[in-house]
Amino acid sequence: MSQQSPLLLNGLSIDEVLDHAAEQVFEAAVALWPGQQVRLLESVPSVTGYVRLVEVGDRRLYAKASVLDTSLVSVLRGVHGDLRRVREAQRAHGARDDRLPLREAAQLRWLTDLGRPRVCRLVGEHRAVLFTEPVHGPSLAEVLARQPAQTAGLLAAVMEELEPLRRQHPARLGGIGIGERGISGTFVRKFGGAGRTAYLRAIGERLCSPARHRTIGRLLAPAVRDLAGHSWRYRALSVLVYGDLKPEHVLWPDTSGQPVLLDPALRRSSELEDLARLVGRTLLLAGTQLAPHAARRVVDGVDALVAQRMRPMGRPDVDRWLRDLITLWMMDTLNIVSTYLTAPPGLPLPAQATAAIDHAVPLAALVQRVAGELAGGSPSPGTWDRALERVREMARP
Repeated sequence: MSQQSPLLLNGLSIDEVLDHAAEQVFEAAVALWPGQQVRLLESVPSVTGYVRLVEVGDRRLYAKASVLDTSLVSVLRGVHGDLRRVREAQRAHGARDDRLPLREAAQLRWLTDLGRPRVCRLVGEHRAVLFTEPVHGPSLAEVLARQPAQTAGLLAAVMEELEPLRRQHPARLGGIGIGERGISGTFVRKFGGAGRTAYLRAIGERLCSPARHRTIGRLLAPAVRDLAGHSWRYRALSVLVYGDLKPEHVLWPDTSGQPVLLDPALRRSSELEDLARLVGRTLLLAGTQLAPHAARRVVDGVDALVAQRMRPMGRPDVDRWLRDLITLWMMDTLNIVSTYLTAPPGLPLPAQATAAIDHAVPLAALVQRVAGELAGGSPSPGTWDRALERVREMARP
C-alpha cells in the first residue's frame, strides 16, 4: 500500500477506501468459488464504482464493487463518515435485498433473456460485488476517435439496439429498476437542498488553481439555478431506458455489427434520457479528448443524428423536444464534471476525467451560457447550434 496517499479531512485516505473495496472483491470471489485460487490483477480507474480485473482459477473476470451504492468520490468526501462507519454500513448494506449490484445482476439476466440489446455476460454476484466476463473489442469512444466521419451511423446503430427494450412494458421490470442513476434525479440530489452552496464551492477546490476555482464557481452558480427552473414537456413519455448509455459502455467484440453494452441502469423514464446521455458524453469526448479535425466530424455527426430524429416533428414539437434534450445534456454534463472536479487529489482517474478537469473552465462556460439561453426563452434550434459550435471551439488547439 502506498504511503503517499493524503489523509482527507474526514479521516479517510484514498488507500484505505480502495483497500476496503479490494477486500470486498477478494472475499466475494472466495465465497462464490471456494477452493479456487483468486488473484487480484490491475484495477480500472473510476470515480464511481471500484472495478478490478481478477483471476479465478484459469478465468479472468471483471469485478465491480459498490461501496454503499454511491460514488467513490462521495465516499472519499466523507458523505458516509470515516472508515469505521463505512465498514459498518457496508456490512449491513451487503445483506440488503435492494442493493445496487443485486439489481444490476437481475437486469443483466433480464436483458440476456430479452436477447437485445446484447449485454456482457454475468458470472456471479455476492453481497456488494458483481462479476462479469470481459468483452474484447473496441469501445464506441475508440471507434469514434478512429472513424469520426461515421459518428451519425454509429450512434444511430446504438439507439436502434434499444428498440426491443422500448417495446417492453415498464411494469415487466418489476422491482429491479435503478432509478438513482437518472439524469435529473442526480442533478437534484447534487444541487438541490441545503447542501447546494457547499457542493458548488467544493467543485474544483482541490484540483484547480484558486483563480480557476473562482471562475468555475462564478459560472456554475447561475447555471444550476437556470437548469433547476426548467419546465419539462416530454417526461410523460415513459418507456424503459437503458440508463447509463455512454461511449465507454458500448463495445464491438466481433464483426457482427451488433454492440455489447455494459453497466445497465434500466428504469422507467423518457426515451430522451438515453439519447441525451449518449449525445452529451459523445460531445464531451469530442470537446476534451479528440484532435480538432476528428472533433468537428464527431460534432457534425451528432448534429446529423439529432436532425434526423427531429425531421418528422412539427415546429412547436421540435422546440419543446430539443429544449428538453439540451437541458438533459447540460444536466448530465454538470453531474459528471462536478464528480470529476470533487475527486480528491491522488485518486486514480480515467482518461475522460483528467481531460474534463483540464477543460473545466470552458466546460463550465458552456453549461452557463446554454443554461442561460434556455432560461431566457431563446428558440432551442439556435441554442443547439451555438452549443455545438462552442464544443467545436473547445477542441481547437
